[in-house]
Amino acid sequence: MSQMPGTSGDGPKDFRPEFTQFMNSQESWDSSCKVTHVTVANMNRQMTREGIPMSEAHFNAAKTSISRGDSLCGFMRAEHNHVMASNGDGPVYNAGKSFHKNVIGPLSRISGDK
Repeated sequence: MSQMPGTSGDGPKDFRPEFTQFMNSQESWDSSCKVTHVTVANMNRQMTREGIPMSEAHFNAAKTSISRGDSLCGFMRAEHNHVMASNGDGPVYNAGKSFHKNVIGPLSRISGDK
């Protein structure tokens, strides 16, 4: 079982490997918006390279969004609260979190998302 960095063996599990496996599956490709799939798969590879863990709640939201065929904007809205609650560091992680904070967050508030 993959653990989140900085946790003991009984700490929170890192669901990034499971999400990577899902994104590599035919199931995810068949059900997804292709622009969303390609973009999310590339971001996930970068998060893996930077060692950024994924919580179970983030995994569930991301997998559900991909499975229902959400657009890229829909995907980002679905994962927004999980990204904002996450911690990490790296060029791609920092750029993504900044984008969520300065673009997705304000758009979500305007559209009435919680």
